[in-house]
Amino acid sequence: MDSAEVPLSTPIKTLFMGESGSGKTCALASLLHAGYKVAILDLDNGTEALRGLCDAQGLARLTYLTLPEPMRFANGRIIPAKASVWTKAMLTLNDWKNADPTLGTVCSHGPVSKWGPDWVLVIDTISTLSQAALNFHLSMNGALGAIRSANEGRRDIGAAQELIRTLLQFLFDISLRCNVIASSHITYVKQDGSGQLTPGENAPTQGFPSAIGRALSPEMPRYFNSVLLSRTAGANQRQICTTTQGNINLKTTAPRLLKPTYDQATGLAEIFKALHGSVPATATPPAAAAS
Repeated sequence: MDSAEVPLSTPIKTLFMGESGSGKTCALASLLHAGYKVAILDLDNGTEALRGLCDAQGLARLTYLTLPEPMRFANGRIIPAKASVWTKAMLTLNDWKNADPTLGTVCSHGPVSKWGPDWVLVIDTISTLSQAALNFHLSMNGALGAIRSANEGRRDIGAAQELIRTLLQFLFDISLRCNVIASSHITYVKQDGSGQLTPGENAPTQGFPSAIGRALSPEMPRYFNSVLLSRTAGANQRQICTTTQGNINLKTTAPRLLKPTYDQATGLAEIFKALHGSVPATATPPAAAAS
């Protein structure tokens, strides 16, 4: 095995794109079965199907925190009742605690900055978290649910983008030793730079991760050392792609170690094994304390 084929020792930082329903969350089951501990910031209330795929050992390695943004009616409109998701998400990254309803305990895993390479932190999805960042900014400025002018809207989006950029810098930082998977929906943007494709419009497009506003989406892949795609390849067949698919650019740090496509049921575990060699041993075992 030459130097180009040696498994990597650095954490795997992955942007995992796919249309809604393409199986991004369920693909995490193979990592749990392979021995990784997986912690999901669940912004889309979507862990039920994943939990149904896991055996008892897999479930024991899974921790998740579901963070919905409550909504309310106001003058004929539906608006956020309060902007709590962004703050809770950031507090969780700083000190992960979540209640276990079956045991009546609080599982405390500490800050993600202390996790080792046997952990996988999952943001599911970064697209929904982007909206939470915007809600947080609006709330801080007393404008949550308000109708904004065009200029105010542009400033709001710019501020939310900066919040997400700062988060991406934190996730990409080499000092964060755990693996990271940021799941994302896909936004198709016209290649001439004039914005998103409108219904019925026929124009060359490029697929980017969905975020907030037009400027951030094309930047997001540079914060990750791998960009993968979850897709439906036929009846009851789902794949994970590692090489560019049409108008969606993908990348990996070690393309010679990976196949172009993997079966989704086992793909993430196979990709991690190819890049890591085996599940790394933890240097900082998690603690569990009774409530």
